[in-house]
Amino acid sequence: MKTLRTIAAVVVAFVLVFGPTVAFAATTLTISSNATSYAGQATIQISGTVTPAPAVSNTAVVVTTKGPAGAVDTGEATVATGTGAYSYTLVSGGSTAWTTGTYTVNGTWGFAGVTATATTTFSYTAASTGGGTGNADYQMGVTVDANSPVFAGATVNIQINTRSPTGSNDATVTFSPFHILYPDGSLHNMCTSATGTTPATPAGCIGGGITTIHSGFYQTNLVLNSTALSGEYSLMVGTTDAAGVKGVNIGGFTVQATSSSSPDAAALASIQTSLTGLTSGVSGVQSSVTALTGSINSINSGITTLTTDVTGLQTSMTASLNTISTGVTGITNTLCGLSTNLTTVNGIGTQLSSLNSAVNNNQTYVLVVAALAAITLVLELAILVRKLS
Repeated sequence: MKTLRTIAAVVVAFVLVFGPTVAFAATTLTISSNATSYAGQATIQISGTVTPAPAVSNTAVVVTTKGPAGAVDTGEATVATGTGAYSYTLVSGGSTAWTTGTYTVNGTWGFAGVTATATTTFSYTAASTGGGTGNADYQMGVTVDANSPVFAGATVNIQINTRSPTGSNDATVTFSPFHILYPDGSLHNMCTSATGTTPATPAGCIGGGITTIHSGFYQTNLVLNSTALSGEYSLMVGTTDAAGVKGVNIGGFTVQATSSSSPDAAALASIQTSLTGLTSGVSGVQSSVTALTGSINSINSGITTLTTDVTGLQTSMTASLNTISTGVTGITNTLCGLSTNLTTVNGIGTQLSSLNSAVNNNQTYVLVVAALAAITLVLELAILVRKLS
């Protein structure tokens, strides 16, 4: 729960701090080139700033360059947090679209519904035509591609396709120049110049040389150091075929920071820590739920046992009550019999009283009779005595 409250507080703080900036601040974009005019094969540096600087990383300015013949280049430049600065590099003269005239560079930045645009211009003069072959310089089509984004220490796979002015694959005998522009502005040679038989195998290439996949299709690898700078890396590849037709184009890739000091890595580490804490919390809740489930099961088992005991007790009490009721009924019957007997006994008492009275009367009668008999006897004795005298 503490982790969830922390994440919620961070989200609220982000909205309160940066929400007004995103919603109400007037965002402006500046853009400029490192020169006002270019000719032939030239490195063109486009740079500027986003104001106010974005508070989040990985936003980019889309840079599109258009000339008299249409768009000649499109790419992205990462905007630095804190400063809002960005930089983009392209090389002129890589295709037939690079004709003499005025070119417009358009920059567009957008994030969270807020956008800003800016433009700048420069003039360009196309290279002169070549000699004996009758083909103009830089008529070979060149495509440069690389896997992106990558991390420091990874291997970058760079593919190159070369095509003749007619559109078919064109075998290259010379790769020159083959440059890579680092995010800090330093320019490095990917491979030293090499000429010879087809296919070309330039010497001194970072990553072990160029491998021919088939005619007009080549690949080389760039192994990045573990401390490689994060940001946009630009590739410039120049080619020449057996007839002297040249071509040049640029490509690029992005290296993402993996250092613990980078804002993205720090944010990712914080999120991972939060997720770990959340996972631990969920595990704890699951354990508590499991324990609670066990307790509930035990309670259910106890309730089942108690219900069985109550049912048995009810049965026993019912049987006992039935027995008691039968006994009470018997006692009631016995008491009724006793009551009847007591009534009879009460009658006997009355009879005895009557008998006693009768006996008393009989005794009185006997005594009277005896007294009369005695009197009679005395009288007779008196008469007799008198006669005898």
